[in-house]
Amino acid sequence: MRIWIVAALAAIMTVVSAGCSDNGGDIGLWGGTWHLVRIERDGTVDDTYRGNVFWKFQADVVDMVETDDEMHERQDHYGTWHVSADGRVLTLDFSHSSDRFPTGSTEYVPPSVTGLNAGLTVLDVERLTGREMVVKRTDAESGVERTFVLKKQ
Repeated sequence: MRIWIVAALAAIMTVVSAGCSDNGGDIGLWGGTWHLVRIERDGTVDDTYRGNVFWKFQADVVDMVETDDEMHERQDHYGTWHVSADGRVLTLDFSHSSDRFPTGSTEYVPPSVTGLNAGLTVLDVERLTGREMVVKRTDAESGVERTFVLKKQ
């Protein structure tokens, strides 16, 4: 009788431990939803940003969700992302398309309020903890430095 109880517990433990996984593998601190709480332009807070964008990382896909002021409506903006081996550079790629949405449609470009490129964007990772992310980029054409401050949800 005791052997059956042990076998049953082992089977249950196997099923429970196999049920927990990350889609595409463990992506560490990046995984999950991040609230873009502030955008700075050349060190000055951008007052036009309303705090209504969320960056969601899973596997190699990033979904930047832009909501209305009441958070009733949403627009998804899909791309892919990659981090350098040393964790200091985040590359976002918004150059995708699908049968339903052609290249350049709102589903495959970042929210305009971010000022990020519709193609590739390279961001310097200034800080990444379990609670906060700070990334920045300098626009090659205008020379404007944008800093993005995100909090983990």
